[in-house]
Amino acid sequence: MTEEWFDVCRENSLCKATQVLFGIVGDSLNPDYLTERMGVRPSRALLKGQLIPRSKRAGGGFFPAASGVWQICSDTAVESTSTERHAQYIINVLEPHIHVLEEFLGKPEYSTAVCISWETDLEDGGFSLSGSTLSRLGCLCDRLETYFVGGRKTRGHP
Repeated sequence: MTEEWFDVCRENSLCKATQVLFGIVGDSLNPDYLTERMGVRPSRALLKGQLIPRSKRAGGGFFPAASGVWQICSDTAVESTSTERHAQYIINVLEPHIHVLEEFLGKPEYSTAVCISWETDLEDGGFSLSGSTLSRLGCLCDRLETYFVGGRKTRGHP
């Protein structure tokens, strides 16, 4: 029972969806150059000023990207409610290219972040990460962000 309780890779029955995203943002960021250097295809890449379609709900048309953006997200690669598994995916993709990422870390003209999103239908809940995974994620970025999206249900009540 104890091993199962502390297995951070187990599926999380309280979790509706989770994902881990890594991103670099900067006015002078050239996402195509970064993609070429790393050999990793991003989930999203934008050059500053690139036109982005605006949703119909927001009036349609286009608006220019405020900064260059390069992101990779676990949501399309990992089918699991284990945040640990999503984080390990990001680590496995990016750690071999840490020498490239280090060129952006700690520089004021760039923002590097790992964003963890965790969603539930309940009012509360949360995820677990191993200390090793958290430490390794921290080496990839200047900032770690967490987002919790809760519902209105309480445990044991519909």
